[in-house]
Amino acid sequence: MEADPEKSRRQKKIEELILTKERVDLWYKLRDDDISVVAGALARSTTLTVLNLGGHGYRIGDAEVKLIADALRSNTSCKLRELNLNMNSIGPNGTKFLAEALRHSNCKLQKLYL
Repeated sequence: MEADPEKSRRQKKIEELILTKERVDLWYKLRDDDISVVAGALARSTTLTVLNLGGHGYRIGDAEVKLIADALRSNTSCKLRELNLNMNSIGPNGTKFLAEALRHSNCKLQKLYL
């Protein structure tokens, strides 16, 4: 199976944005398989303060939120203060993952939109 060059370019751009910008708005750009790229970059980001992942037509669910929550807990240099996840399909397990991340000392979130 050949790699999809458009997918690869899109995911590299997403990673670059998260690793280099302070504010990133991806509400309309993500596809189902991009959340793992977002979480991987978020786990390494030292500049991002605002991330908008809201309005994805319910593509982000509990499994995707777990990836994001794990990234928030693992990044010792995380500067993320605001995270928008509204208009997604986050259920009880997803909110539990987020609550656990919020209690972790590495997580500096001040605003969380669900």
